[in-house]
Amino acid sequence: VQRQIFRRDLFYRLSVVSIEIPPLRERPEDIESLIDYFTQNLSLEPEQRKITVSTAAMTALSNYDWPGNVRELMNVIERALLLGDGSRIELKDLPPEIAPNRKRPPDQEQIPETVINQIELNSLPWKSAKKLWLERLEKIYFKSLLKKCKGRIGETAKRAGITPRALHQKMARHNLDKKNFK
Repeated sequence: VQRQIFRRDLFYRLSVVSIEIPPLRERPEDIESLIDYFTQNLSLEPEQRKITVSTAAMTALSNYDWPGNVRELMNVIERALLLGDGSRIELKDLPPEIAPNRKRPPDQEQIPETVINQIELNSLPWKSAKKLWLERLEKIYFKSLLKKCKGRIGETAKRAGITPRALHQKMARHNLDKKNFK
């Protein structure tokens, strides 16, 4: 309004109640409640039991500065749910900027580095870049789930919420053999 970019009368019509919320870094006591909320609402299986967060992961999340505020926290939790085992968020499921000293299993693949090193996403149209990322994520997801289920097709399909036939099609697309996961 002062810079005359926004109409004064419209501003006063819209600003009935102003609520000032401090940034997340100034209210770390809210982090645990927000994580509970996000894990319940972002879970791939809503009927699934409560998702827990390890003590080490909670400490790392609480100590982080959160420059992206609540939206960044939500994205980190969503990422952890997608790349983790789905029942517990561990330190290894968090990005390196939040947990720089975490120990990563040697066989865990990293989505950003591998994809970006292979293809410069900036040079692709949005749909093509999105398709590449989703294909890569799908392969990592099913590889991880097959490993967790020790290559058992029925159990893997059930956990993924798809039919065994659909799982076989995805495994064929990504050259995944159940023998490699026993």
